[in-house]
Amino acid sequence: MHLDIDHFRGHRVFTVDRERFPDLPGLAADLREEGVRLVSIVDPAVKVEPGLPVYEGGRAVDAFVRDARGREVRGEVWPGESVYPDFTDPKVRTWWGGLYEERLAQGFSGVWHDMNEPVSFAAFGDPTLPRSARHALEGRGGDHREAHNVYGMLMARAGYEGLCALRPQERPFVFSRSGWAGMQRYGGTWSGDVATGWPGLRASLALVLGLGLCGVPYSGPDIGGFTGFPSPELYLRWFQLGAYLPLFRTHAAIAAGRRERGSSARRCWSTRGRRCASGRDCCRTS
Repeated sequence: MHLDIDHFRGHRVFTVDRERFPDLPGLAADLREEGVRLVSIVDPAVKVEPGLPVYEGGRAVDAFVRDARGREVRGEVWPGESVYPDFTDPKVRTWWGGLYEERLAQGFSGVWHDMNEPVSFAAFGDPTLPRSARHALEGRGGDHREAHNVYGMLMARAGYEGLCALRPQERPFVFSRSGWAGMQRYGGTWSGDVATGWPGLRASLALVLGLGLCGVPYSGPDIGGFTGFPSPELYLRWFQLGAYLPLFRTHAAIAAGRRERGSSARRCWSTRGRRCASGRDCCRTS
């Protein structure tokens, strides 16, 4: 069972919303007894918030990407104004990998990395960091034009090596939205926000086969597509395909509703308590 960013406190990475999950370790333990393990999303962006342990800890080790003037590069991501760890710096990878101790303490058995192209909603010309952002690049130094493609892979490396150090007796479970050649050393990948529809289903198969030919054996799509409302037949066919893929996971935008309820329930969900097209009030309490 994979928990998305809504289990965080205000979308802040390495936190827990205590109102929704007052005892997450207890929940994880109960689920583990039933053979179910929890996987946590982990995003690279850290909210700029004085007093926030992850932000203060990163500043203490000079972990965040800076510009040519030495200022922190700040973008806009789910928690708001955010900074970005420089995973091209070995000491930053070590610091970040140690943060996964908090995830293990919460009862998680694995992680999935998202938004790690990296993404910024603020306009730098591209939906990522500005090209002028400076990176360590293993001591050579350089800008984001060189660091961009390896950023996601090196975040996966940080997570993988951190989990290996924290629990050497267990094989880490890590997969990532972004990566580069060689990412299979640290984990797998998935499709990201694949479009709902028959073309998205077709593309999912091509994606997994193509990645396999490139040496990345563990991958898969969002079953049903990330957005939109698959028809019952499309959803069934996507499940049938997923049963044969290395990563078989249903995942969708929160607005997509409870797809397993079927198409009529989906129509009711989308009205959020208003009458659906059939004139019924069947989902008024959804």
